[in-house]
Amino acid sequence: MSDIESELGRGANIAASEPSRAGSSSLAIVKILNDHAGESGELSASIARQRGVLDMRFKAKVIASGNAAGVEVPKDLVKALGPSARPLIADTINGHTWRSRVALMRGQCLVGISAANRVASGIGEGDLVVVDIEPDTEPRDLEEPKDLAKALDDDERARAAFDVLPFGLKRRHVAAIEEAKTAETRQRGLAKLVTTLRSERPRGASGKKRRRGA
Repeated sequence: MSDIESELGRGANIAASEPSRAGSSSLAIVKILNDHAGESGELSASIARQRGVLDMRFKAKVIASGNAAGVEVPKDLVKALGPSARPLIADTINGHTWRSRVALMRGQCLVGISAANRVASGIGEGDLVVVDIEPDTEPRDLEEPKDLAKALDDDERARAAFDVLPFGLKRRHVAAIEEAKTAETRQRGLAKLVTTLRSERPRGASGKKRRRGA
């Protein structure tokens, strides 16, 4: 057994035998992974996933966040997730899981919760909820509805603009189409999206708009 496995094993045993220390032991476990990342990051992350010790749980109140809602993630948990200030994560509340990333707003680290995810989780603004988060390392592939895929494929410029959008923005566009109440509303939404995408300036591989003349 490697040193990494031994250290992770001790942390996992603490979390299992002493629930009151589970949160701190999870932080220690992720710190172990970060400390070893330079030499064997993939190995240590794999071991941790197998042992199920990368999950981190916290309690938070659902608060207003812009036009949506969200929960504040403790900064020590965000740091434990790795070097990124906005790490990709999977969130679970009341058994409902969705993929997102940590957002930074007014000095807070937030996880946004859309209206659909609030309904699916059975929560509302002002509720005190238990949140489980874990690093999301899986590819972020989005399944496009058939009518959206056809509308984009029929317009080369709209397709090119859509393909370079950030994952989260693609997901919001798809959700807006799927939430349409009637076929007519859905068709109007598709047409509006294609028109909007066609008017977008070309973007580089990073998703940022290029300056004119670039």
